Amino acid sequence: MYLKSKHILISSSLFICVGGLLSPALAIDVSWSGTVVEAACLLAPQSHNQEVEFLDRSVKDFNFQPGHSSKKTFTITFNDCDSSVFNTLALSFSGENENNMMGDKDYFLAVKGTNAGRLGIGIIDVDGTPLKLGTMPSLGEFHNSGQGTIIESNNTLNLIFSAYVQSTPDAMMNKTVEPGKYSSSATFEIHYQ
Repeated sequence: MYLKSKHILISSSLFICVGGLLSPALAIDVSWSGTVVEAACLLAPQSHNQEVEFLDRSVKDFNFQPGHSSKKTFTITFNDCDSSVFNTLALSFSGENENNMMGDKDYFLAVKGTNAGRLGIGIIDVDGTPLKLGTMPSLGEFHNSGQGTIIESNNTLNLIFSAYVQSTPDAMMNKTVEPGKYSSSATFEIHYQ
């Protein structure tokens, strides 16, 4: 089951009181909006718009075997979980795949910058296995080998993933990774069952 939501729009007019008199000529419209969702957990504020920064690495780390960085962990936290709403939370990640990873392209995000087409970013699942990514609008594989995580009431869930940078097979073979900045992004979607 996917996240259910309802949208509510409330409109109101405010009147400014000038000298004890209401003056409709100074009326200002204010709108409010929000989303009411049926969710078992709340995404913690620190898990919104995260940035994972890799340490600086030498070019030789990518031009010679094994051609990857060390792993960098990141955590997605959920608070105020309630198992009476749903009992399983599952995440899927999607983004632009790195097509030069040959048969593994579904497991690596493309990077922008100097080494576009030569580096990719892989995500390691909470269970320690590579996580298959989706490309928008299709979903990637659910975390924890497709099983998600069981929700316990009044609980905080900390899902610990890791990511690493990997050179493409051609870039490593031809030693074409160059010094320079790179970046990538992914979107994670929350699914409840």
